[in-house]
Amino acid sequence: MKTKLNITFIIMLLLVAVNLGSNIQEASKDFWQGFNLGFNSIEQEGVVSLYGINMERDEYNMNDSIYNSKTNSFDRVTLKKEQFIIIANQDKKTENETLNLILSLITFVSIIYFWLVFIKVVLSVNRNSTVIFTQKLENRLKKCSISLAIFAICQITYRYSELSAAKDYFAHEGYRLTTNGVSGDIMLLVISTGIFMVAEIFTIARKMKEEQELTI
Repeated sequence: MKTKLNITFIIMLLLVAVNLGSNIQEASKDFWQGFNLGFNSIEQEGVVSLYGINMERDEYNMNDSIYNSKTNSFDRVTLKKEQFIIIANQDKKTENETLNLILSLITFVSIIYFWLVFIKVVLSVNRNSTVIFTQKLENRLKKCSISLAIFAICQITYRYSELSAAKDYFAHEGYRLTTNGVSGDIMLLVISTGIFMVAEIFTIARKMKEEQELTI
């Protein structure tokens, strides 16, 4: 049973490593592309600001087109939801910058804490050959749940904070500003709730076992 747990844990770590590596690669690519784009824009237009915002059309239409190299023709398309990099002449100063910095720090600390506690959970299960469902294990699972929930809540708050700030500076005809990735954050909240429920089930099972032993 513990062998399966260890294999599952290793697979999870590998998936996290692959995802993290992919995100770092994408972030590095976006950084250098944004840096070069901003540098070239400064040379051509003077001091400008570069922003990444998410937009979608108010109403879908098929007026836009893109070239299809397979058919050597243009396909009519419509934008559903996409991220835009905008070069703007105004300097966007928002009161949310301090809040976003704090949220980013809490997000980083909470996810690191989650993985540290989760590793302790796996190690404690491997070390205990007789008793697995202990109060310490239950508390650690609850800490995992709470830290993951804090991470998700901070992510959601950050996204809506950015959206609120963007609405003060951008309004494009036919488009509306929107968030991106909130559904994934909500799924993390669901997972954190599930972990907390598992911890509560372990607590109930442990207490029932203790009551049976006292009765005997």
